[in-house]
Amino acid sequence: MASASFPIYFKYVDIEGEKFCDGGILSNTPLRELIQYHRDFWLDYFEKNGIEEKDQRVPDLEVYVVNIWPTREETIQLDHDGVKDRRNDILYSDKTEYDQKAAMFVSDYIHLIREINGIANEAINSITESSRKRELQKKIESLLNEKTKSEGRTSPTPRRNRDLLKGRFDLTKIVTIERKDDQNNISDKWADFSWDTINQLIENGEKYKERKEERILPEQ
Repeated sequence: MASASFPIYFKYVDIEGEKFCDGGILSNTPLRELIQYHRDFWLDYFEKNGIEEKDQRVPDLEVYVVNIWPTREETIQLDHDGVKDRRNDILYSDKTEYDQKAAMFVSDYIHLIREINGIANEAINSITESSRKRELQKKIESLLNEKTKSEGRTSPTPRRNRDLLKGRFDLTKIVTIERKDDQNNISDKWADFSWDTINQLIENGEKYKERKEERILPEQ
């Protein structure tokens, strides 16, 4: 109920003495939150089940974004309700394009660092001189334990370099499905549950599915 409690139109929902409303006001496409909670879930799972850090492997993630607020409009609406509709589209449409690129960028960096670390360890293990081997291993441990410039997500204290790698995973795919603009839309279309509209949306979805299977992207 809280997720559907849109301010102005609906009252806040009381949950254990606190007031809640639709989270879309803060983050309508919570990609960053999803990525963070995916990591948090598995780190918590590893800790509860006593899985050692060397054996921890967070599953890779595929993300599908459904944007019901069109980012583009074919025609410019000049009437009052049309302008309100376009304003709502701009306010609530998916704005994660940069976040998606940044997430993929970070994923590439993590992969690169792990590969380099693996090569370094392989080279160190091939050294026969024990004193030299211990010296290099100590340098790697020292580097991993160095404090970062960035602070922790829930703590103002700096992280260590090894924390940047802990629990990381590959974001293998992000697919965005977007509702196509309709010139007959109204500004309160998010609350339009009439039979005609619902049936039309179902029909549009079925057509989209058929086109998706044919590997044809939807019109944007």
